[in-house]
Amino acid sequence: MPIFDPELLSKWARGDWKERPGEAITGFSIDSRTITKGDMFVAVSAERDGHDFLRSAQESGAVAGLVERLDLTVPLPQLVVDDTLASFQGIASERSLLTNLANMAHDPDEVLRKKTSEIDYNWSTK
Repeated sequence: MPIFDPELLSKWARGDWKERPGEAITGFSIDSRTITKGDMFVAVSAERDGHDFLRSAQESGAVAGLVERLDLTVPLPQLVVDDTLASFQGIASERSLLTNLANMAHDPDEVLRKKTSEIDYNWSTK
């Protein structure tokens, strides 16, 4: 089971934690009905506004939320971003890149360390 580092998620999503999660983030869901313990709820605004389901996601076991609007009424660590969908796509893209590089490398940990620093630099210069 993957565990997602909150610091890397913040960088990849280009957002700011309003409270860091105290529990491991092990997955993601955009549907509060499919949340499992350890998931980060991604509050996407589409036909329905995912922000309206933040409390439901927390009650279902979400350990954090990826949001555009901070909701202080929900006791859940929230990573606040400009656009949840774009940020979620950024997380997926960076995670996929790191996983693919690590799978190809003789020393996966070294590749992850190098690529993480390169990605941090590339994101900060965009």
